[in-house]
Amino acid sequence: RMFPDEQSHRQAVMRKEVAGAVLTEPISGWQYFEAMLPRTIEAIFNVEHPVVKEQGTRAAIISGDSLPEKVSLAVVTTPQLRSFGDDLVARWKSQNIDASLRLIDDAKLRQETIPKRDYDVLIYGVDQGVEPDPFRFWHSSQAIEAGLNLAQLKDPDLDRLLEAARLIVNDAERFEKYGEIEKKIDELSVRILLKTMTITYQVSRKIKGVEEPLMINPASRYNLVWKWYTNERRVHKTEDGGQKTD
Repeated sequence: RMFPDEQSHRQAVMRKEVAGAVLTEPISGWQYFEAMLPRTIEAIFNVEHPVVKEQGTRAAIISGDSLPEKVSLAVVTTPQLRSFGDDLVARWKSQNIDASLRLIDDAKLRQETIPKRDYDVLIYGVDQGVEPDPFRFWHSSQAIEAGLNLAQLKDPDLDRLLEAARLIVNDAERFEKYGEIEKKIDELSVRILLKTMTITYQVSRKIKGVEEPLMINPASRYNLVWKWYTNERRVHKTEDGGQKTD
């Protein structure tokens, strides 16, 4: 059985549909592609919780500095993302941080834990979609029960940048503004980027016309499959400008 990505395999393991996996090397003579997906795994600080409310504390945690006083953090994630939580908890022990990892199934996380913002740190998969508009993740208006501002961040300067980006029609200028927004978010020390998701796939060299499409999810690699072909014909131009095939 083949899986489109690592997370799908992990979910199948958790459901006991498979017992393990076999890693394969690139197939000799095949076309090899590696594409970045608009999905990241992030550790997001809940800035409304007293233990991580101060930007200086969050910055020290992110930079790897040892804290002067012991801090206890409740880290929440799903079983599928447990490996990221285990790595983070182990790393923080050396920084005088007593971090506990709580695993919650995806349905309960979405329906109860996230709306209540019941965590100090949330390890979560963030899907950017076709348009990587960060407004829904970081604007103060989204720091509500039904919103996606999981950090509960409320920063007026960031709000102004997010609002300005939505008014820019030119793609190049808008994406330049997105760069400013990302820099501002990093300055506020509200998240740790743990992984940018990628997908690798291989296609036989017998297949021609393979192009790398815009990747939204693992299935996107098939979006241009209609351009693939295997058979070719030799076409000759005639004297009158027409064509004939062999």
